[in-house]
Amino acid sequence: MTKNKPSYAIKYLAISILIMFSVKIIAQNSEVNKPKFPLYNCGFGAGLDYGGIGGRLTILPVEELQLFGSVGYNFAGVGFNAGTSFRIITHKRIYPYCGIMYGYNAAMLVKIKNDTYNFISYGPSINIGLEWWLRRPRFLNLEIVVPFLSQNFQDDYQAIKKIPNIVFETKPRKFLISIGYHFVI
Repeated sequence: MTKNKPSYAIKYLAISILIMFSVKIIAQNSEVNKPKFPLYNCGFGAGLDYGGIGGRLTILPVEELQLFGSVGYNFAGVGFNAGTSFRIITHKRIYPYCGIMYGYNAAMLVKIKNDTYNFISYGPSINIGLEWWLRRPRFLNLEIVVPFLSQNFQDDYQAIKKIPNIVFETKPRKFLISIGYHFVI
């Protein structure tokens, strides 16, 4: 009496199923060992991306992309900003990035006799910067920002310059620097 031997198709199917499960098990194991990136961070600092002197909340939907919002005080009033940045992943202590934001990008505080006039410009700005990780979960944020001033702000600035006895202590800058201290939340 001879025993029926399984067909080659059944053998290949069984081997294929075993290989698929082993690949899935290995893939799950490598996901556990993959480094986790912080999904949220909060920072305090000075500069356009902090609304002047203020705070900033950042969300990272993926490791390379930051979405942020900020609010702060800029001596002429409250400044708001929101933007996005693309991070270059280095897996070192320094992460360079570049981005764009919209919101407060210049302020003017003018005192004439007993009256004070505040002018705040809102518009787009571009930035390049570095995240310098001190120790997880903290880092310094250093940034250079190039604001694109609104035409209304530029017109107001030129008109105020023509008023006698008005002396500007500073002029609108072509680029600005910001610095902040962040921690993962």
